[in-house]
Amino acid sequence: MVRRTRGLKLRAGVDVAVLGAGPAGSVAALELGRAGLSVALIDPGVVQHSHQIESFPAAGAPLADAIGVLAPICRTAEGPAQRMQMYWREQPETQQFNDAGPLLLYRRELHQTLRAEALSASADTVYIKARVRQLISHDGTETVATTHGDIQARLVLDARGRIGGRRIGAQTVPDWNVSDGLVALPFSGTQQTPSSSHMLIEALPEAWVWAACLASGAVHGAIFQQASALAGVTLASRAASAERRLSKSRALPDLANVGFSRPQSAEFAAVPDPVLSDTRLVIGDAALARDPIASHGLVHALRTAVQAAAVVRTVLDPQLDSEAAYAFIRHKHRDAMKNARLATAQAYADQSLFDTPFWHRVAALPSAPEPAAISPSEPLRLSSSLTRAPVLDSGTIRWAPAITLPVIDDFIITHGAISAVDIAACCQPPASLPELAARLARWHDQASVMAVLEHLIRGGALTHGPTSQGAQVISD
Repeated sequence: MVRRTRGLKLRAGVDVAVLGAGPAGSVAALELGRAGLSVALIDPGVVQHSHQIESFPAAGAPLADAIGVLAPICRTAEGPAQRMQMYWREQPETQQFNDAGPLLLYRRELHQTLRAEALSASADTVYIKARVRQLISHDGTETVATTHGDIQARLVLDARGRIGGRRIGAQTVPDWNVSDGLVALPFSGTQQTPSSSHMLIEALPEAWVWAACLASGAVHGAIFQQASALAGVTLASRAASAERRLSKSRALPDLANVGFSRPQSAEFAAVPDPVLSDTRLVIGDAALARDPIASHGLVHALRTAVQAAAVVRTVLDPQLDSEAAYAFIRHKHRDAMKNARLATAQAYADQSLFDTPFWHRVAALPSAPEPAAISPSEPLRLSSSLTRAPVLDSGTIRWAPAITLPVIDDFIITHGAISAVDIAACCQPPASLPELAARLARWHDQASVMAVLEHLIRGGALTHGPTSQGAQVISD
């Protein structure tokens, strides 16, 4: 079955085929349609068994607003959570959100709404309700073989979620002590004494629980546990085991009418490289599936969709440099993976109720190396020559002058109003830290100058030794 928008007939070829109509796929299609590209949004339309409520933190609102989906997202919300109840340490804690709590969204309605936004944004965007059977590359184009015919595309974005990631070869983090995968067992029920909408998170000896409790008394959540705990058991015994876990919950003492859905993978996993080829990219959970304990999964989906759309616009424009686009998305993937790993490790380490194997399955991340000591009175220079790095600029990606930060594996193109070129110029000739600050302060305010110098020192960009020669372009 083919769903058409504004009477558009399905063409044999489109600019971009987007596989998967979840948040990442739909927002990518929305951005590409607005840019004037023809898009086929391909999804089987099968509702996945999962917890029914999605949380969207207030920190993600500016991004959603910038891409024009904040109002549609809000239409799928029960409302904001008023508080978070935490059973994570010796004493229960309550975090009041003071009217800035995460929105509690209905997952199915969210997906439908974002897909509808993508389809309404452009007459050149079509929705194809079909399964993808095969991807075939030939002469710089892609053929997407589906259950309802073949589609030719200049480029493919794979946004098929965790299932897509497993097909591509997403890997759990090798330096973590993960003996078997994390799974989510969704549940729903009712509270006999409902209150205002809120969220809760609770540690159990070999699992943890997240739930959204609505003002109506409905409760939607999931038990996160190792896959081995559910292996080889019947549906009835699985439900009985889960009910026993919830019966020990301090957070949900009066939960009734409990029902369970099919377990879903919830392990942290990432593809080694989101650029599968010059014509295939992976985004969203297919590229990086966060452990839900780290939260912000929906924000990550929106962000990667916007980034991927910029990559596509750059790659398909013959006047622009596709290598800058590929370097950009690779850097963003590494950065997102690093931040997600850190948030996950911190969340597990922060739990202090139980000292069990489950809570040690995620090892702490190694500490970042310390930058070399800096003497304020001795001459300083850049530790490597000025190089270039990819930057998002007006919806496409270009190269820009950059300074590498070797200690934190990053780079500076601009820091506030101070550019990499400004910094490189002020370091010629080498000078003491006060002199470098004085040079920059001729054009920039003192607070910005001190902030950028501190960032350079922390990142290892300034040194007393000789400058490394032959700095490489930041391209992956």
